[in-house]
Amino acid sequence: MFRKGTSRKELKTLSFFDEDLTWDKEIKYLGLILDNKLTFRSHLKYNTEKFWAKVHLLIPLIGRRFPLALENKLLLFKQVLRPILTYAAQI
Repeated sequence: MFRKGTSRKELKTLSFFDEDLTWDKEIKYLGLILDNKLTFRSHLKYNTEKFWAKVHLLIPLIGRRFPLALENKLLLFKQVLRPILTYAAQI
């Protein structure tokens, strides 16, 4: 359960249709990674890794030596890279 303060050592087992559910330290819901303390560290780490992976794929297109117009490079940034950074961010 999500709660402030110290965590419980012993969590009650929950069952759903006579099956015991396991407790996880973090869960991904709608693309947002939530952990048991409601910090966004794992979500930020996941998104920065995803962002840099996309940057390395796009470097041949958005690099200085590629003859793509600046407007098109900006369009690639706005359509591919910026949504990764701003997803689930309060604006």
